[in-house]
Amino acid sequence: MTFSFLASRTWLLPVVTFYLNIHPVIAQTQFRTRPDLVPAPWNVTFTNTSAGSLSDSSFIFMAPRVQSPTGLMILDNNGQLVWLNNDSSVQGAFDFRPQNWKGQTYLTYWSGTASTAGFGKGFVYMLDSTYQITHNFTATNMSDFHEFHINADGTAVTSVYSLLTTVDTTGKNFGQANSFVWDGCLQELNIDTGEPASFDFCSLEKGISLFDSFTDPNAPPVDENSGWDYVHVNSAEKDATGNYLMSARHTHTVYYIDGSTGEILWRLGGMNSNFTGDGNEFGWQHDARWIGEKSMSSDDLQSANSGGKRRLTIYDNASSGFDNTGTESRGILVELDFSAMSATIITTYHSPGGETTLLSASQGNVQWFADHSELNSDNVLMSYGSVPVFA
Repeated sequence: MTFSFLASRTWLLPVVTFYLNIHPVIAQTQFRTRPDLVPAPWNVTFTNTSAGSLSDSSFIFMAPRVQSPTGLMILDNNGQLVWLNNDSSVQGAFDFRPQNWKGQTYLTYWSGTASTAGFGKGFVYMLDSTYQITHNFTATNMSDFHEFHINADGTAVTSVYSLLTTVDTTGKNFGQANSFVWDGCLQELNIDTGEPASFDFCSLEKGISLFDSFTDPNAPPVDENSGWDYVHVNSAEKDATGNYLMSARHTHTVYYIDGSTGEILWRLGGMNSNFTGDGNEFGWQHDARWIGEKSMSSDDLQSANSGGKRRLTIYDNASSGFDNTGTESRGILVELDFSAMSATIITTYHSPGGETTLLSASQGNVQWFADHSELNSDNVLMSYGSVPVFA
């Protein structure tokens, strides 16, 4: 199926391929118990029944940025609304999804102030099985909306944007000796206390150069509003070794970071990749995720890192709105060979139904179903972010 709407990320819990469009029309459906709620006008444009079917226990989670309804939304496998929180406190929420913590499933989301520059400052919320808020907290400089990921060890990582005011940007467009630069950071949090844990990482401090960026300041970066977002961190997760995988959109790079020292162990993509091969061929990306490692131990991963192989998925936007690195947005499954130091695209996830023009300038994600035993599928779910489609 293909559906249309606008959401930063879309998550499925528990494949039929579906392709969904939201059109700006008045929906005909009404809820008898809540006639005031107007369901989003989904338009299913493509269905592949041979791809399999979703179980009745499968649900789609999203926080669509549409006129109505807005808020937190859960759909069944036919795209029908089964739960909606449209309270004013969740208007403009991001990154609504199920996550596991201490053996229980929680629903998590971000709510706060989103800037026109493409990042935010706000709080993260966790809901239990009764849909009650059990936790709400933020990072030291306030959590950004791009990432709140609960790690397997029970900690969480959130993205943070930190303003630096005396950075020398000489040599860049509109550069000057004392510029305002937004640094892309990660902070690990203790969920029990809501306090920072042991890991902090900020890109400029740890050696990601201003000259690795594919963006330039579009005005003299002389204050907070004109500050240069040179790196744009948009996903992170901790593996069983304690190290972090981080995606930075404005450098076209995925980084692997030592979870103890913050040292960058390797780079994939961008200007300074440590790998050869077509696995470097992505740009303006989101949502880099290790796959197929749910049952792997720290020793297993250390062995893979020392001459073995690992795989990850990436949502390749291929567009920033002002620059394109490809003709369509896509998902890619990349295999890293640490013996040959090569990166190879194993699978490319194109838009179904013969659609070849979907190019999302921002947002988006890929969810690989095989990491969810209850789905029993090798398919993926892709959200096209700023293009109102998921498939």
